[in-house]
Amino acid sequence: MKDWILHGISALEFLRTPPCIRELEFPPEVLESLNRASPSYRERLNTPQLILEIRHEIFRSLKGVSIPVHVLTDGIPRGASPYAVWHTRSNDISDDDLEQISDNLYATSPRVALLHMARDCTPVQLAMVMMECCGLYATCPGTSRMQRAISLLDTTCGLPDTTRQLTAFYGLDGKPLAFTDNHGAPLPWSPCRTRDGTISNLWKRPPLCSIEELAEFSKSLGPVHGAKTFRRALEMVVAGAASPLEAQAALLMGINRKLGLEGLPPFQLNRRVKLSPSSASAWGSPICVVDIGWFDEGSLTPSLCCEVEGAAFHGIALEDSKGTQRDDSARKTALRSMDIAVETITHSQIKNIERWDVLMDVLYRHLGIERPERTKRFMEQRVKLRKDLFGRPRL
Repeated sequence: MKDWILHGISALEFLRTPPCIRELEFPPEVLESLNRASPSYRERLNTPQLILEIRHEIFRSLKGVSIPVHVLTDGIPRGASPYAVWHTRSNDISDDDLEQISDNLYATSPRVALLHMARDCTPVQLAMVMMECCGLYATCPGTSRMQRAISLLDTTCGLPDTTRQLTAFYGLDGKPLAFTDNHGAPLPWSPCRTRDGTISNLWKRPPLCSIEELAEFSKSLGPVHGAKTFRRALEMVVAGAASPLEAQAALLMGINRKLGLEGLPPFQLNRRVKLSPSSASAWGSPICVVDIGWFDEGSLTPSLCCEVEGAAFHGIALEDSKGTQRDDSARKTALRSMDIAVETITHSQIKNIERWDVLMDVLYRHLGIERPERTKRFMEQRVKLRKDLFGRPRL
């Protein structure tokens, strides 16, 4: 039986914290200034060990976790604390679903964290978090401890190499990649920079879990609290998103029209495509990655793809292994030269329902199929879904 387990939003923030940030040891002078800025708390001889451990870890492994930290525990410690909120454990969690943080403190696996989140959010909100966990990005927390750690690593050149970021989820054959190096170790996290070089809150990293894993987990849940929201959210999820904007676009275009999704045929996110020699010359590489692509069965090239613009790393010149500068416009030119239809999706198109409808008409026309009738029920569900997606605070 494990003693204390990070719960809900705290577990999610821990999972969103890059390993290099968790592992960083603050210099004594930085630690002292952060301590002075933290909530005051008078230690007593009977101060619960949980509070002491959390106070210690918020400057270490829990740099990205907001205070107070939400913790599951079998016994509620006496006395209030600005550092922790306790929740009574109602069911046991397998040791396989726990990651040890310190002597007595643990974090849940992504699938258990998502189940706990399901108790406090809507299916649409949870679907977005699931797409992050099953995708190539993390929206890192914005705590002051996290920002100080990033600043320290940036000034000392301790951040991971940003020129070798994960860009693809699927290989040329349409199967998910392994996301490991030549030695079988997981590929590292790396930050995305804005056009002026500032580090954004978006980091690229290997997927934390798969849709198949979440689907298998959902079958074992039974009638537990949050299971219905978990399963409903999972119906909307598409694997492989590389940014929140891609996740939003993919979610809205999904196949289940009963939920207010557009009902477009199945597509893949961030799949590698082999270019023709002339197209490779325009792009500067024989391989490129399409953001959203529709592939005919057995085909290695898409008939249609959408390029998503507006994320922190989109539109920024990237370097390949030879240091060649490339950008999104060159990628579109290379794809179009192979007679692949290419459309652009922007943030304003996603949020503006009139502009979105125009884009959907274009995509259906490219795919050569008739757009389904927009019934009254569908329109009501779509408005409800969009209100949930854009009208609530993001998790």
